Amino acid sequence: MLHMYVRHARAFVAISSALAALLLVVSRVESLSSSASTPPDTREPCHISLHIHDPEGQPLTARVRVTPASWRERLRLSQIDDLRRVADGGELTLTVPPGSYRVFVSHGPEWSLAEFPVAATPNARNESAVELAREVSLAGWHGADLHVHTHSSRDAEAHGGVTTSDLHAEGVELAAITDHNHIGTLDGFDSVGGAEVTTWAPEIGHFNAFPLRELPRWSGTNPVALLKELTRDPRVFVQINHPRLDDHIAYFKLGGFDGTGFAQPDFHLNAQGLEVWNGYDLARPEHVFALLAEWRRWQARGQRITATGGSDSHGAPSHPPGYPRTYTRAANANQLASELRGGRAFVTNGPLLELSVNGRGPGDTVTSSDVQRVKIEMRVLAPSWMRVDTLELWADDKLAWSTAIPPAAPGSPLVYVTQLEVPAASARVIQAVAHGGSGLDRLLGRSGIEPLAFTNAVHLTNAALAKR
Repeated sequence: MLHMYVRHARAFVAISSALAALLLVVSRVESLSSSASTPPDTREPCHISLHIHDPEGQPLTARVRVTPASWRERLRLSQIDDLRRVADGGELTLTVPPGSYRVFVSHGPEWSLAEFPVAATPNARNESAVELAREVSLAGWHGADLHVHTHSSRDAEAHGGVTTSDLHAEGVELAAITDHNHIGTLDGFDSVGGAEVTTWAPEIGHFNAFPLRELPRWSGTNPVALLKELTRDPRVFVQINHPRLDDHIAYFKLGGFDGTGFAQPDFHLNAQGLEVWNGYDLARPEHVFALLAEWRRWQARGQRITATGGSDSHGAPSHPPGYPRTYTRAANANQLASELRGGRAFVTNGPLLELSVNGRGPGDTVTSSDVQRVKIEMRVLAPSWMRVDTLELWADDKLAWSTAIPPAAPGSPLVYVTQLEVPAASARVIQAVAHGGSGLDRLLGRSGIEPLAFTNAVHLTNAALAKR
């Protein structure tokens, strides 16, 4: 990700500089045109102190975002971006100029979200006790970020990389530490050591591999040789990262993949996982849906490869870990690779999604001796501050069923359960998707991000299919 990250950083600096200049001009115009507009008094700073806990009164590490209360106030303060901090151990004191603010406190998408105004006045200390509670969960499922960069990645040096506190603040339970060509570790968090194998001379793409004991040759290799080297240890899970994200690091573009085959020699789809959703596409769902459609076609043709998602966070406050994340039934990080190899996973940036076909879940195979109808159950859960609009069922690469999800009662979490039946001979794979809605702008402080979750496939086999 190094070259892409540098380009993103340069673009961000350029945009920030232009916005800062615009804010300065607008604020000067306002100060000349209105006697009511006065520059902020920064000589007398204000303090906002937060004490965050769960319903049992236990301190809770959380993420805090402080934003000016209005665009007029943002202009007056000349504050380009929101103030984003982690309240490690539930305690945080911020120093801000006098002004009107809104404070957001969160602990990931399974928990409640607190939002409240603060009027910061000189020499005053605003004390707030904030309680957050878990609102939704799926028994046996645990959220993992499978693409995390710590300070050991060179392109994470500007922000210090992802820390243990960053992961705790987002409610992430497990993680794969995947620094560039370095076997990563993270003390104090349930994580597995791996690496993002970042190839060079020639560039053939980026690949996450974990658990990893030694690095493969990442220069002067090809996809066949690299995969062979990585899978000498049968415990290692290998996934192709961001296959269409950026030309020089996109495996599919480098290999000339047209959806069915590669134009370049030695490129293949024999990895165990595919990063269908990378955090740099968080606000570009059209990219995710396009790659998801490709993945469905391979599944329908018998190509088993687990769809995954990971944040690819390098520690930037505006790009936290956990979005998206992959849920598995792994009880600890050491079990992640085996669960992912089996396809027992779903990917989300917030909503929880469960699919059952005749009582079996993603990665499982449902066998029927004759043409019968299979029973399907789908569950969508979301916290009270999030709305999810649509639930879909896909059979092979075709949309088999869709419905609008009725909104939950105001102030209540969403719990939507539906059951239906489809002919067992109608498809080789069944997959569910929940998408659309609102709420993530409040959590992440970014616009254009809609709730999205998708499961891996449940596979169907029966006599009728065998005769096709």
